[in-house]
Amino acid sequence: MIEYATLALASLLVIVYLIFIARRIREERCLVRLTDSEKSHEDALISIIIPARNEAETISRCIEGVLSQRGFKKEVIIVDDSSEDETTLIVLKNYLSRGVKLVRVSERSDEWIGKSWACHVGYTETSGDWLLFIDADASFVDEYVVRDTLTYAINNKIDALSLIPMLETDTTASRIMLPTLTALKYVLAPPRRSNDPRDKLSFFYGSYMLFRRRVYESIGGHRAVRKHILEDKALGELTKSMGYRVALLDGRRRMRARFNDTMHDYMNALLRLFTEYAESSGIKKVWKYIIGGIVFLILPIVLAAYALISLNLVLSLPFFLMFFAQAYELRKLEAPIHYFPLVAVSAIVIISMLLVVGIRYVRGGVKLEWKGRQYIFKHKP
Repeated sequence: MIEYATLALASLLVIVYLIFIARRIREERCLVRLTDSEKSHEDALISIIIPARNEAETISRCIEGVLSQRGFKKEVIIVDDSSEDETTLIVLKNYLSRGVKLVRVSERSDEWIGKSWACHVGYTETSGDWLLFIDADASFVDEYVVRDTLTYAINNKIDALSLIPMLETDTTASRIMLPTLTALKYVLAPPRRSNDPRDKLSFFYGSYMLFRRRVYESIGGHRAVRKHILEDKALGELTKSMGYRVALLDGRRRMRARFNDTMHDYMNALLRLFTEYAESSGIKKVWKYIIGGIVFLILPIVLAAYALISLNLVLSLPFFLMFFAQAYELRKLEAPIHYFPLVAVSAIVIISMLLVVGIRYVRGGVKLEWKGRQYIFKHKP
């Protein structure tokens, strides 16, 4: 009886994973890619705001990439968010003479979370009709990325636009975690839906967000999302909910960004993500994710272990499909494909962080860390 039940369960998981993989491949094919427009906008002034906190290792590469952009007029504003490393010194020494403006911020209200305050301060220093927010760990592959996104926005009457960057996988933790996270993101929050004006879902990447100034001001800018730890996600949803046209483009061939480096960083990032869902959608949604994660991420691992004991290799098919999905994402991330067996580690980490949020959120609050700052989110009955 147990063998029949486990076989039926394995068969069901195989069907689910085949559907999951098919949807993931479909989403890849439906991506709207950023193409070369070959059209200049010399009359357009874009204010480029780069919030930076402890970004000494990446800030030079980011600024160099921004300064190299052509085909439009630009003003570049670096907002040093109380950095404790040499970020400020690097900007002062190398970039003020090249027209870059440095703004240093320190005091902030407790209601401002994450980098929203730095983005808001940067906005107050701008004069362009377009506002472009770029993370300090982002970089460009060519000199016309900004020009081409501006062309797309103008030609398609887009009010706010974000780019999907190529996430860097030069650390072991990134190669373990990013494939699973990427696959889940594309299936649970498909870019295709973000680009559909009839669909409420919208997803922005903080590494690159372009707004028409009047639209940014109309929605309330970063002030409107100051209590959100994931301000980019909140801004995308807010902009679309207010009836403005948004777009999410595939910029992986032309832009790179760093998500996290160490496993500790990824665990903390997952805490932020799941806490944001608890804050915006309710703790019940987090528990639904926990149940779904246990069934579709942990159960295949358990069945694979049982397959070794029972010598019934059919039970390990869901686990092999997890391997296939991991290998597919590693290839898309331009990472070594032989890391695919570590999918089990990513599954355990994701479920563990979901459980931590689910339990801590209702018992006393989730303590989060971002760039050396700590925040506590408590359940609101």
